[in-house]
Amino acid sequence: MKDIPASAGFVHAFDFGRLFRAAAQQAARTPEWSQGPVARRRALRDAMANLEAPVAGIMKVYDRPFSDLTPDNRNGHEALGPDDLCLARYAESGELEAFGLRRRVSENN
Repeated sequence: MKDIPASAGFVHAFDFGRLFRAAAQQAARTPEWSQGPVARRRALRDAMANLEAPVAGIMKVYDRPFSDLTPDNRNGHEALGPDDLCLARYAESGELEAFGLRRRVSENN
């Protein structure tokens, strides 16, 4: 693959997918997970706001990137800040290279 249309969207979707997967795995270990769709959604939301372990993405390693959104915490749902901007591309090897970062992200991370 040479070009990725809307590559910024790809990077955010990739990272969110990893965060969502980690939250779903964490939520699946709670009693609420077996109590129907409403309880499952609540468990997933709680897991997203309280991830137990850091998650490696393209942009950065996310360590508790979300928190509850409240009037005093208006950025609780913002996982990224101004210091998190970078560019990325696919290398000849197929790995994703993020410019300005010291690591590479592969499918095995």
